[in-house]
Amino acid sequence: ATEDGALVAVEALLRWHDAERGGLVPPSEFIPVAEETGLIESIGDWVIGAVCAQQVAWAARGFTPQISVNVSPRQLRRVDFVGGVREHLRATGADPGRIIIELTESAMQQEHHDAESVLRELHDVGLRLALDDFGAGYSSLSRLREMPMETLKIDRAFLREVPENGEAAAIVTAILRLARALGRTAVAEGVETEAQRDFLDEQQCPLLQGFLLGRPMPAAAVEALMAGSPA
Repeated sequence: ATEDGALVAVEALLRWHDAERGGLVPPSEFIPVAEETGLIESIGDWVIGAVCAQQVAWAARGFTPQISVNVSPRQLRRVDFVGGVREHLRATGADPGRIIIELTESAMQQEHHDAESVLRELHDVGLRLALDDFGAGYSSLSRLREMPMETLKIDRAFLREVPENGEAAAIVTAILRLARALGRTAVAEGVETEAQRDFLDEQQCPLLQGFLLGRPMPAAAVEALMAGSPA
């Protein structure tokens, strides 16, 4: 959401309903297993297809939010990854300019230069790119300047102690200044309190994300939320 509360983007989150357990299995339980077994590749491909289809369905009803989708290091390593994304875009007719591919800072470090070539291909397709959990890793600022990343998502760990902890607040302020200097858009993740939102407003953070603004919900509920969001 923007500072004035307008909903401009959503993030695709995977949830698993296990009938045998009678509820939702947390992603913290099944995503690591999917990563270890390689299932994350097929799961991730399905999610990208679902995001493309959802973008088209919402656009047909007059809703055009940016939709973020997370991509794992294993997906990046696949030689057919970009081709698969192109095929989903072609098959659904989705607008790549409304879809944001999110990669974590740690994933970028693991993949080094191979990832950068994939990023440029995705950027050339027309997709937007975001660096997730920014500040939690050890990004080279020279590499950051060269990568086609439009968005920096500030790691939620920094915001947990804002504004009470002066050092945490200083880090968030520094990242916001860095983003502005590099011409990137900053998103503060994990906004859960009014005090955090007030601090971010004071620091002119352009975009906020977190439970204070909206919790994970099905697509139909997101649509209702968009219908009530300020223009």
